[in-house]
Amino acid sequence: MASLPGVESVINRESVLRQLQDDHEDLQHAHAGSLHRHLDHLRSQAMTFAKFCQDRYDTLILELENSNAQLMESRSAVEELEHTILCVEDEIDTLKRQVQNLQAQLAALASRPDLGSAPSPALARLLFSQDQELVAAHQRDQSQDQSLLEVRQHLQDRDQGLSKAQQRRQALDRLEASPEAAALQLQRQIIAQERRIARLHEARDQFRTDCYEDLTERDRAVTKASSVSERLDKARAKLRTRGNHVDSVRVNISRLEQQVVNLQTASSQADHKFISQMRELAAPTAHYKDAYSRFGAVARLLNQDVALPTPASLTRPRSESGSSPARSHKS
Repeated sequence: MASLPGVESVINRESVLRQLQDDHEDLQHAHAGSLHRHLDHLRSQAMTFAKFCQDRYDTLILELENSNAQLMESRSAVEELEHTILCVEDEIDTLKRQVQNLQAQLAALASRPDLGSAPSPALARLLFSQDQELVAAHQRDQSQDQSLLEVRQHLQDRDQGLSKAQQRRQALDRLEASPEAAALQLQRQIIAQERRIARLHEARDQFRTDCYEDLTERDRAVTKASSVSERLDKARAKLRTRGNHVDSVRVNISRLEQQVVNLQTASSQADHKFISQMRELAAPTAHYKDAYSRFGAVARLLNQDVALPTPASLTRPRSESGSSPARSHKS
């Protein structure tokens, strides 16, 4: 009976351990589910941002390659235009020298006094040819000026295109640097998330170790509780056996008590009967004693010895037979 509180405490501990295990499993499932959902959300965001950065980087690289190709074409066109400009400038210098020579010749002819007469046909043809050459040179000069203007306009357009290409190149460099910075930021976030995941894994492993220890303790407590329960069942069986034995003993005791009551009733009846018999024998005994004394006196007067039973010998057997029920009752 003294081990019942200990058994109850063990059973209570087992129920508490089961409740703690259920709570632990619920918390573990909830924590693991929220962690996996958070990781999936972060992974989806990171993949989306990484894909956006990669697409933007590919687009910028393609635009940069196109800009480099256009820049190479513009450089080749600029080199051709510069070569053309040099050639045109050489021709212009040549024409200027020719014009200066012709002007010097005209001045020399105009300063000569013997030129009042009509010029000779050869000189006229020479002058006409020189005039034609001069007109052609002026036309070439005008056309070359026009081409020079076109070349200058083309150079200005080229310079504007180069400045725009340079601006686009700088913008592309900035855009290329911004995805790199974003990629570095994303990499740092990923490293921080990996560290957090590592810490969570360590906490999970520690939690699993604690759970394993708790489960081991619970298994030991369950084993102990089962052994205690077995002992309790055996004790209960023994108690039931003892209870049955006690019930049978109580039945026997009640039967014996009834027999004792019956014997006491019979003894009291025998005592009453003995007392009544003793009362009935009292008068004959007194009469016998009186007769015995008288007979003894007569015998003494007659000088005779007569062996008569004494009154005590007559009453002893009755007293012994009357006392036997009392002894049996005492036994």
